[in-house]
Amino acid sequence: YTKPFLNVEYIGFNLTDTMQNSLALRKAIHHSIDRELLITRIRNGIGTPAWGGFVPAGLNGFKLCKAEVYNPIYARKLVTTHKLNEKNIELNTSKDYEDIALFIASELDKIGLDLKINIVPSAILRQGKTDGKMSIFRGSWIADYPNCENFLSPFYSKNFPPNGPNYFRFEDAKFD
Repeated sequence: YTKPFLNVEYIGFNLTDTMQNSLALRKAIHHSIDRELLITRIRNGIGTPAWGGFVPAGLNGFKLCKAEVYNPIYARKLVTTHKLNEKNIELNTSKDYEDIALFIASELDKIGLDLKINIVPSAILRQGKTDGKMSIFRGSWIADYPNCENFLSPFYSKNFPPNGPNYFRFEDAKFD
């Protein structure tokens, strides 16, 4: 028997850094990654493509939105329209996830974006996310308990580091 593992892996954006993180850039990256191919090639078929937002399959609150995700034509249009290819985009990750970062870089290259990969020790990655010194970073979240609230807490504004895991520095009164 197998069941979904209550874990998500993601590319995080520090939303207070307006230099690299525009909505158009986030959308272009979101729509450029072929998640099925990532699972097949990089994870050897183990895992579920991220088609449902931050709440993973297996929990109430998961919403399948496969048709809205991979769209490289739309992603390329965003790059062209917003001149995103003029930005210096740097993804911070640890050595353990270099394969995923290289896959993402190849996907972004297809839509005209050049992604620089910055490999740092895990401790430096954690500290950089906590300090807000990293604009774009690879991260993951594993459930402490099987409830979708656990996956939404990293977006609660009172959970800004060091008080919590809102490394994105996301703030929205309606969400809170």
